Amino acid sequence: MTTSARDAGFDDEALSRLCKAIQDDIDDGRMFGASIIVARRGKIGLQKVFGTVTPDGRAACDDDIYLAMSVSKSFTATLVLRSIDQGRFTLDTKVVEILPDFAAGGKQNVTLRQLLNHTAGTFRGFLPPGISAENLGNLDQYYASVASMPIDYAVLGKILVATDPKERNFRTIAKEELFDPLGMEHSCFGLAEDHADRVPVCHTEKQTNASTPMTQNMLTKGCTNGNEIPAASAFCTIRDLFRFVETMRQRGTNGEYRLMSKALFDYACKNHTGSLSNASPRAFYGIGGGSTMWMVDPDRDLSVCFLSAGFIEGLHHLERLSKINDLALAACD
Repeated sequence: MTTSARDAGFDDEALSRLCKAIQDDIDDGRMFGASIIVARRGKIGLQKVFGTVTPDGRAACDDDIYLAMSVSKSFTATLVLRSIDQGRFTLDTKVVEILPDFAAGGKQNVTLRQLLNHTAGTFRGFLPPGISAENLGNLDQYYASVASMPIDYAVLGKILVATDPKERNFRTIAKEELFDPLGMEHSCFGLAEDHADRVPVCHTEKQTNASTPMTQNMLTKGCTNGNEIPAASAFCTIRDLFRFVETMRQRGTNGEYRLMSKALFDYACKNHTGSLSNASPRAFYGIGGGSTMWMVDPDRDLSVCFLSAGFIEGLHHLERLSKINDLALAACD
């Protein structure tokens, strides 16, 4: 639901400062363009596109489909929590109870809880040894490559497949259990590379370095054309991301579809790692490398969704997201 900024509970001038901050990044050559939604209590006070989404100047629009990067993990983690609600396993289930070969390399005691909160001591790289960019999105090959390593990346997608009573692949599970029920009609894992609305992986000239061509090729080939990377290969529009985020704001339901129980949602949103609090102690979020973010502040009923074209890597991306969220918080009446 889109309404005026004031009716949604925002200060117009403060939202203008948020828009200026995004436009300044574009004007300075740090990125090409972006889409943003800022809402309170489900009412959109700001929905806006900025700049272009391709190096050749295609204007940004609401239907652009962005690579979600690690925001994909939010989708995958939600599916895992849904499976816990359905009794297929628990947070403290050891991975080896589902995938016995995962025990190699001293990983026999790793639990799903540890995979979800990144405390398993697991593989942090994007491209495991022996996997080409073209095969990065083959979930079976990826898992086979890392299962015998002393360290490993989260294999939550493989667990979902192994425990699915319908024997579906990961893409289908995500479509039928998450995207379709929430009305995320443009979302999927592994969008076709030649899809007309796909925003390509790109960097502005100012953000380009010696490794940029390799990064772009790896993300493009690894994340498109049906490839399944539970941590990275989801695609979505800004409206689709907002539908997901609003479900999170409402504690796992959108009023029609119960994605997970409120009890499990509330538990999952607690601080399990001891890190510093956000502006609101109950705020939670998802971040994708270089380009994407969502945030919910329950204390203010605030939702922020951000997707951008033109990667800003490293700490500069995190600083940009902090600024966007700070300005959104400052805009709340």
